[in-house]
Amino acid sequence: MNDNNRDEIYILWKSLIEWEEFIYAAAAKHHRIETIETLDYLISDEDNETEEFYGMDRDLLIIILQNLENSKRCIVIFFIIFFNRIFIYSILYIVATCWR
Repeated sequence: MNDNNRDEIYILWKSLIEWEEFIYAAAAKHHRIETIETLDYLISDEDNETEEFYGMDRDLLIIILQNLENSKRCIVIFFIIFFNRIFIYSILYIVATCWR
């Protein structure tokens, strides 16, 4: 969530566990187990166009990946890069998942 004064609610048509299974199965199907992937790859790469999570909201994907991490099936790593001394920064999701 970008605005601290606003709450967001996700209405899911599948449970978080089901989404975890879809994402992990897609990683296995595309031979991505034990590789490093980005969030952008998962939600916007043409390899995943037929997957149900294609085009998913990035914040929701992070929630699902954190659940996968809790079940020891991936590692989620975030990089934040600050430019100059002013508070302008770019959040780079260069390394998002390392499947196990």
